[in-house]
Amino acid sequence: MGNSSSSLPYSIGDEVHPPSRPGSHGWAMHSGSRKSDSMPVTVFKASKPTLAKTPVNQRGGIGSSATQILPALHHFKKCKTLVHPNVLRTYATLDTDYPGGDAPDLTGLDPSDPGALARSGTAVTGELIVVTEKCVPLAEYLDNLAGGGTAEGQREAAVAWGLHNLINALGFLHGAAKLAHGSVCPHSVYVTPAGDFKLFDFALLTPVGIDDGAVGPTRHFRYFEGKVCPDEFRAPERAEGRYDAIAAGSVHAMDSYGLGGLIESLYGHAGSGTGGMIPQQLRKAVARLRTANARMRPRVLPLLRCPVFDAPHISARDFLDNIAAKPAEEKVQFLQGLPDLLSRGVLGRDAAGH
Repeated sequence: MGNSSSSLPYSIGDEVHPPSRPGSHGWAMHSGSRKSDSMPVTVFKASKPTLAKTPVNQRGGIGSSATQILPALHHFKKCKTLVHPNVLRTYATLDTDYPGGDAPDLTGLDPSDPGALARSGTAVTGELIVVTEKCVPLAEYLDNLAGGGTAEGQREAAVAWGLHNLINALGFLHGAAKLAHGSVCPHSVYVTPAGDFKLFDFALLTPVGIDDGAVGPTRHFRYFEGKVCPDEFRAPERAEGRYDAIAAGSVHAMDSYGLGGLIESLYGHAGSGTGGMIPQQLRKAVARLRTANARMRPRVLPLLRCPVFDAPHISARDFLDNIAAKPAEEKVQFLQGLPDLLSRGVLGRDAAGH
């Protein structure tokens, strides 16, 4: 036990965001690099003793005695199991209390029992470390767009591409992984140097429609969801504690509601380039996503057919993301046209470079 972060093939640099950052739930962000070739990475670190004594419900009220430790451990376990181009890539994880990865299995632990974690024998003296691809929080990226002299059209295209990324990430979770994210909100989104939006923060990740001794999603989700996810991104059935409605519904329903709120938040930011307005083509879709009737909320992937995503910037970015699988003649044609895409601002040099 103890601190054995030196065993990682990554160097941990300066703290760039403190663990008190809104929505961080106790995770600090550090710069970092891979030791073998100095490739830049981001390192998320959390002190387990601090997590174990810090209330997870920063709003106070009912359940405010619950601490950040169990959501952090849940995220730590899940983030390394989900691999998709639009999920923030996890390169390495380390629980310094269990450098060999032999931490006790907390499946079935009752989160409402204050002594359950101690009785499981889980040590809480070290640190949790998650190394990911280089990224910044969504809020920082949008602030930079707003203040960086980027043209309105380019900002709007950048946000549309990011939303395209997030829809694909949620489609993967719901379709291939059969899981609900549970906290679709700005705090769960990070942005790479290429401008790709990546889904992260799996503190509430849950299957839907299972029976683990009570009605609805997992006990962990039911206990923490009102403490971790901001109220404006929680569907009415969650706010009312109707977990039977969640269990009887589709896996996408509560995340669809959160996505609608996230779209409102994205386009309400000055960095979106739309003057604080949701594009006309998306407004009806957002209204359907935000309906109080969970059965009427659409799946997320069909949103990609919206005209807002039928744009040269998104077509070019999508081609770049899949260029390895393209026929040789299509690659040559695209690369020949790349200078024109750059000169017209259809692609930024950051995207093309990455």
